[in-house]
Amino acid sequence: MTKIKKRPNNIGLLLLGGVLGLPAGIILSAFFPEGSAMRVIAGLGGIAAPPVAVLMYSNKKWAEYVQHMLAEYEVTKEQLRKNPGSAQAREAMLQTGRAYYSCMREEGVPTIYDEQAINNDMKAILGT
Repeated sequence: MTKIKKRPNNIGLLLLGGVLGLPAGIILSAFFPEGSAMRVIAGLGGIAAPPVAVLMYSNKKWAEYVQHMLAEYEVTKEQLRKNPGSAQAREAMLQTGRAYYSCMREEGVPTIYDEQAINNDMKAILGT
C-alpha cells in the first residue's frame, strides 16, 4: 500500500516560484530599453511564469496521485469480491479507502461521510 501523502502547500510553491522568477524577470526586462512598456511586461512575465508553472506541475502530480489511490482502492475492492470471507481483504479495503478519501480532504483525514461511503462499498460487495 502507498504511503498517504499530504496535499502540497500552494503558498510555499508560490514563494518558490517567485524566488525562481525574480532573476528571470530581471534578466528579461534588461533586453528592453529603459522606460518602455515592453520592459515592464517582460519583467512581470518573467516573474509570474515560474510560480504558475510550479503550481501547474504540482497540481498535475497531485491529480496523478489521487488517480493512483483510486486505482489501489478499486483493486482492493476487487480482491474483496474474490475473497469475501478474508479479513485481510477487508482490512486492505478499509486502509486503501481511507487513504483515497484522505487525499481528497484538505486536512488529509477522511470524514465520517467518507467512512460511511467505504462501509457502503463493503456492504455492497459482501451483500450485507
